[in-house]
Amino acid sequence: MAAFVDTNLDVDFAFLLSTSFDDYTSLCAGQWRGIETDWQECDENSEDSSTMFRGTSSGYLDITHRYLCKQPDDSERRNAIALAIANGTVILDFSQNDSLTFNAYIKTMHQRPNVECMDASYRPEWIADGFEYEVGYLNTPSGPGPGGIAGVIASVSFDLLNKANDFSIHCSASYLSGSLSLENDTIIDPNKEWPCPSPYGSDLIPPEEYPTTLFRFDKAKRQLSLQQKWECDDHDKR
Repeated sequence: MAAFVDTNLDVDFAFLLSTSFDDYTSLCAGQWRGIETDWQECDENSEDSSTMFRGTSSGYLDITHRYLCKQPDDSERRNAIALAIANGTVILDFSQNDSLTFNAYIKTMHQRPNVECMDASYRPEWIADGFEYEVGYLNTPSGPGPGGIAGVIASVSFDLLNKANDFSIHCSASYLSGSLSLENDTIIDPNKEWPCPSPYGSDLIPPEEYPTTLFRFDKAKRQLSLQQKWECDDHDKR
């Protein structure tokens, strides 16, 4: 919920944001004069939660809220803590009420890996979800090509889940080519191993205990190759 507030701050607008799912409340204030703004931070930000907002030229307010949450049973297991991201959009119209209620769309972005995974690791299975490949021209004012084209940029991204240890991570790669051909299938080098970024929350346990993940993508063959290393601690319990 967002409620309009009047402050003495030198800002264009301010609102108090409250969430019902993690009891977060913060004053958010910034600049917005009918044009799209950059992302701006709300006041209450910490390692466990943070919120950013931006205004659009069409009068909408976008909000993204990151927070750590625990499983309902307050488990102390290493995968008990997860990062979640809630996104919401609302058009600002306080003409009827001084507060607005709108939906938050929540996605769990990362959980700690399950280290009791020996049996499942003998038959590993991955799920690649939300796969996207995009290619297009990159335009800059000083680009050497017609219309300021600097080259062709290609990107690939997907969410990867290892079912053996319940570990999920977002993987992506992009590359800018000086070529002006959109038909080039090797802009993303099919022989290059791209590392997936370290997951948020790696400070909760030593980063070296997280799985390391590499991938290759061959656009011409429509082939995605994965390499992932992880540890299981239950080998002596069998």
